[in-house]
Amino acid sequence: MDTLAAMALASANTLTHCLRIN
Repeated sequence: MDTLAAMALASANTLTHCLRIN
């Protein structure tokens, strides 16, 4: 479950970063 949570956070951070760039 920790791994999935980490992956979810990483995905959210990536999406947020992309949105900020665009």
